[in-house]
Amino acid sequence: MPLTTDDIKALRQATSVTFHFLTDEGTTVTARRDTKDSVFGDSTAERHLDTEKAAFTLHGPSKGKPAKAVCSINAQHNELWNTVVTDLRVGDKLTPLWVANNDTEVLKEAGLHNDEFYLNVNRGDKTKTYWLDARITPDGSTAAMIDLA
Repeated sequence: MPLTTDDIKALRQATSVTFHFLTDEGTTVTARRDTKDSVFGDSTAERHLDTEKAAFTLHGPSKGKPAKAVCSINAQHNELWNTVVTDLRVGDKLTPLWVANNDTEVLKEAGLHNDEFYLNVNRGDKTKTYWLDARITPDGSTAAMIDLA
């Protein structure tokens, strides 16, 4: 689904943005804004956005196919995220790109595993790709970004 003016406002004003993939549901994007007020108390507002179908790349020997994946961004303090949202325009389409098992020999020898998350911003026939996150964890860790079934 193309981004609307309100979608872009939500992404720009969010305190955090979470990309969440489930096999049967695809990817959902949640822009969340937390506010603190001494008179009215703390509050949270969320906006859910649609994306294009997620793409997955599996490097190395795969132990399964993607079952779930999560990438959370602290939007207020992330200069890369600020670059992405500054570039967004009405009508752009977001395509999450999850890269599982992007391991180097050094990581493999240390018993570690690397997953990465990229975001493609599609505008007409042009695509810009932004690297947003990588997570290096011990092999088999539940803290991995991408869970293979």
